[in-house]
Amino acid sequence: MAPIASVPIAEYARNGGKPWRYNANGIHYNEGNVGVGVSTPQAHLDVLNSMRISGDSLNSCELQLRPASNLLNNKFSSWDENGQLLWVLKMRDVFYGDAFGLYSEAANLDVLRIPPSGGLDVRANTNSKIRLYSANPSQENRISSYDESDDERWRINMLDQGDDDSFAIYSSDYGGSPLRVLHDGRTQAFCLEIMGDATSTSASTQQRPWNPERSSSQIPSDLDKFVQPADHMTSGS
Repeated sequence: MAPIASVPIAEYARNGGKPWRYNANGIHYNEGNVGVGVSTPQAHLDVLNSMRISGDSLNSCELQLRPASNLLNNKFSSWDENGQLLWVLKMRDVFYGDAFGLYSEAANLDVLRIPPSGGLDVRANTNSKIRLYSANPSQENRISSYDESDDERWRINMLDQGDDDSFAIYSSDYGGSPLRVLHDGRTQAFCLEIMGDATSTSASTQQRPWNPERSSSQIPSDLDKFVQPADHMTSGS
């Protein structure tokens, strides 16, 4: 008995076979769910293991999510092996102005949200935190602020390798860090302007000269206007 030759699914549909149907745009199936490697599909398209989308020389790879109503979200969800929901990646959250969000089932809230206008919201049931971690010990952990011309204006160094792992606020206009907190708790402030009286509750308050390791080009020419007279600072017990 000769083996049965495989028949392309499009030809099967073109010849009037069921349940696949053929039209000018391709083939379609209206009888239920479709499984690839799955005998009892639980969704319109149920794929076992991986799914691949390839582009060509003219088109980018794209997966489009289009809801049928402006009351519905676009989202991906991740489940564990027991069918328990873990995460939901919301590509469009209609309840928050079409924001991008990351939902945690364990926390029962959106732990991350980005509105269309920009910005970043981080939420938690305990203390909200953003962890900065560098795998390279020679690199710094930092947060930078840019202006409309994409020029860096301010930088917060959370791990300043150049100054013994200190916390520092860097100003591009100033050309240095006017404020630095050392790992031992000491605070260094350069060009500190005090508006009104200041009271110190510790006898460790000291007035120190400018750091001699810094070049003169980093010292502002109008330094004197930031230095307040000594009688503006009092020391408490």
